[in-house]
Order: sequence, then C-alpha cells, then structure tokens
Amino acid sequence: MFKSGTKLTYQITALLIICAASAFVGFASRKNNTPIAAVSKSAMLQWSDEKVIDRKQFLNEPFKVADLKVKSTDIDLNEKFSAQSLAQKAGGNFEDWIDNLSFTIQNTSDKKLTYMAFSLDFPETAAIGGSMMVYTMEIGRHPQDVENKKGERISLDAGDYYTVTISTNDLKKIKSFLLLKGYQLVNLNKVTIWIDYVIYDNELRWEQGYWYQPDPSNPKKYNRLAAN
Repeated sequence: MFKSGTKLTYQITALLIICAASAFVGFASRKNNTPIAAVSKSAMLQWSDEKVIDRKQFLNEPFKVADLKVKSTDIDLNEKFSAQSLAQKAGGNFEDWIDNLSFTIQNTSDKKLTYMAFSLDFPETAAIGGSMMVYTMEIGRHPQDVENKKGERISLDAGDYYTVTISTNDLKKIKSFLLLKGYQLVNLNKVTIWIDYVIYDNELRWEQGYWYQPDPSNPKKYNRLAAN
C-alpha cells in the first residue's frame, strides 16, 4: 500500500514539473515575442560564438569572388571568427553576425554581365529540419523580366567589379525568413554563399559549372551547351 502511494506521488510530482516547465517556455516565448517552435529548435542547436562563412565553388567559374567583409571588417572564407569580438570592434549586435556582409564579384569572362542570382544557405537547418533553409537574392534585371522590370540594371564589362552587400533591410528579411521555421540567426553558426547563376547581355547563362542558351522555340527555357 505504501509503495503504490509513493509511486502515485512521484507521478503527480513529475507531472507538475513538466507543466511548470511548459508554462515557463510559453511565458518566455511570449515575453520575447519568439514562437515556441523557435525556442525548441534553438535548444537543439549548439550555439557558438565562433561563426563561419564559406562559399560553394564550381569548375570554370566566369567570375572571381573576393573581399569578404562583415561589419566592414575583413573576414577569411571558411575561417572561424568571434561574433562578439567583431561586434565589440566594429559595433552592432553580436546576434546579427552577418550584418553588412559584403563581397566583390569580378567578371572574368569576355562578355558583359547583366544579371546574377545568389543565395545564402544555412546548412545547420538541414541537420535539424530535414530541408535546408536557403535565402535567395538577385542583382540586376533578368532578361526575361520585360513587363515587370524588377531590379536595377547592372552592366559589368570584362574585368569590372560589383560589390554585393547585405543591407539592414536584407538582414531583417533574412531573420524573418529563418523564423518561419523556428530558427534564430544568433543560434546558427555557418552560412554558405552560392553564386547560383549569371546571365550576359547575349543571354548566355552560366549556372553551377555549365553554360546554357535560350531555347529558340521557348525563350523561357534554357538548353545546356556542350562542354567547351
């Protein structure tokens, strides 16, 4: 009789502890305006002050990427840096560790570059959620975007440079994008830059190591060219 009563007491106590913990998490989420999903996924991440920015590279890239900076401070690709030390040195919040991220892209082809699409990949989100969160951006005006005329025109001759910068507004959008699946930038420790594809004034397109040209029968379709 004493053993069964003791077991029941333990069960009730454990239940009360679980409820209290759940209530605390809910209260903390509301107080910080953070979704509960963000709290649970953040708890699964191994937060580190050491951050890394790297880049996916392909064969025969018709451009060069250099001068990586964060908060106007030089950063080496694939080298760890301290978010807190950088914030103390350059200002801003250490939580926003890709604030004012920038890099230059140089056109090394003999054609005039008029459009580029790139993305920021957050690989840690794939390990937790099953699918990686990828934030896409574009520079220039896509040649097929005749009606909407989105984007500011760019025109890079051979050897010309363009500086890509993640603005304060871009950073807000990226953080909101990550929160859609419960992630917070401060708890992510790595980002990968992808130059997905670039397009030239003759509408030739380079994408991840291969060249394409518009299909004469369907301008919205690109046909892959034989390797040259």
